[in-house]
Amino acid sequence: MSLSKYTKYFTAKSFKEYYDILREHATKDQSTPRTILAALGTVVLIRQSFRFLGFVYRNFLRGGYDLAKRYGAPSWVVVTGASDGIGKAFAFEFASLGFNVVIIGRNKAKCEKVIEEIKGFNPKAELKLIVADFANSFKPGFYDDIYSELKDLDISVLVNNVGDNQRGLFATKTPKSLWDLVTVDTLPQSALTHMLIRKLSTRGKNRAAIINMSSIVSDYNFVYNCVYAAAKRFDEIQTRALIEEYGDKVDFLCLKPGWVLTQLAIGIREAWNATTAQKFVKHSLKQLAHENVVKGHWKHEVVALHLDYFLWS
Repeated sequence: MSLSKYTKYFTAKSFKEYYDILREHATKDQSTPRTILAALGTVVLIRQSFRFLGFVYRNFLRGGYDLAKRYGAPSWVVVTGASDGIGKAFAFEFASLGFNVVIIGRNKAKCEKVIEEIKGFNPKAELKLIVADFANSFKPGFYDDIYSELKDLDISVLVNNVGDNQRGLFATKTPKSLWDLVTVDTLPQSALTHMLIRKLSTRGKNRAAIINMSSIVSDYNFVYNCVYAAAKRFDEIQTRALIEEYGDKVDFLCLKPGWVLTQLAIGIREAWNATTAQKFVKHSLKQLAHENVVKGHWKHEVVALHLDYFLWS
């Protein structure tokens, strides 16, 4: 079978047309099995080649948007869970880009330390601290107190980062720990997005953005993480639905990282499958307004590829 004959496979407009072409070639060629395998192999090779090229372009060649211009710095960025890890890294990165930042966290001393560090490299940044424990976010009036602090600000970006993770056998969990995990990993994203979506979707000449944290575990049935994985799946599905409703006015980015060196990643060191919070955030923000649902860092895409082809195949 000559190479020119293969081009018909890639111009087929439907599966039926593809099948008819395949059957026609199989009938004409006496070496039917070899013909079919060659055709299918070519299709798979081309598909995987495009996937690899997309990975390289997305992670190493394509630049990110000028976020300060797109979202109108020095507008305000709201970051939950900003006292440590990924949330702290987001606060640092947006402050370095010229944005003002609202720091929301449950530990006042840690949040004040974050503000002090930001002032050290950007004295002009306006910073606001809201102390809130999202484990109590189901209580009446919880979000009213937060809204009273945010209602008069020109908010351009909401980073729904706050989360909780408790590894271990399901039966060993206490009812309170399960309640806290589900509450912290789902309710704040819904409530804060609902609170600010009208403000964000009507900013005028500048767009707005919502960044939601999911996790790579939401794609796989990892043991010891069933409730956390289910909660993070909720975060992704909600983001995808909101994109359909508000994607023409607001940039959505759902991040599904693997290992990131934070207080939750006990015993993990930077390696081929793990990165620092600072590197993760910098790489993730390059995807903002280009992509909607991504792993965030190229290392975690490699991890996902490994899981797809070697463990869950």
